Amino acid sequence: MNRVLFAPQEIGKPLARTDHRAQHMLRILKLQPGNSVEVGVIEAGVGRATVRSIDDREIALDFELSDDLPPALLPITCLLGHPRPIVLKRILRDLSAVGVARVVVCATELGERSYLCSKLWQADGWRRYLIEGAEQAGATALPRVHSARSVAHGLDLLDQFDGAAPRTRLFFDEATASTAGTGFGFAARVEAPLVYAVGSERGWTAAERTLFHKRAWRSVGLGPRVLRVETAAVAAAVMCASALAE
Repeated sequence: MNRVLFAPQEIGKPLARTDHRAQHMLRILKLQPGNSVEVGVIEAGVGRATVRSIDDREIALDFELSDDLPPALLPITCLLGHPRPIVLKRILRDLSAVGVARVVVCATELGERSYLCSKLWQADGWRRYLIEGAEQAGATALPRVHSARSVAHGLDLLDQFDGAAPRTRLFFDEATASTAGTGFGFAARVEAPLVYAVGSERGWTAAERTLFHKRAWRSVGLGPRVLRVETAAVAAAVMCASALAE
């Protein structure tokens, strides 16, 4: 945790010692009255908070916030085949740390459809993992997260979002690597905004690949090795960000 994040309504209020942020300050950072820590307001600016006092119930903090903004989200959207919920938690955390702007999680033909009924999708249970990723990155902006009942539904959602239509559409596919040598990188220039897709644990079906191609998505690879979904999703995000920066 490189920056402790607070919701706007929490600024100026004491932090209960049972809160995980307070636990981090006391057990990991070992803060004492007079010590300060880097903080941020979710979807807003950054600054520092100084510990005024600590008692058995709470930590009192004095906030000093500025108009400085941390790095913005990247013009990248991830369409993700729904993995096991425990894996999805890690992916959302890491994609938030990388700075992906939006994640659309969709059921796939080879995936388990009951995943969409997990507790992760109840009462925005996924949000805490976005915050963890942003705290790790020292950021304050959080990706937007959506669920879709199928790949086709996910693609339809992408067409409905505000803003410019993606100039680059890439779907990462193990089959591409097996037929194109190393399968690393992009065969053509990429432009923002960019959307990329990574399948669930068992990958894409032939019908899903056909659907991508019909909608003008390009197939790309992540090398000759078979990667875990969480590895592939984050590696692809970094590759896309790097390609856009060139």
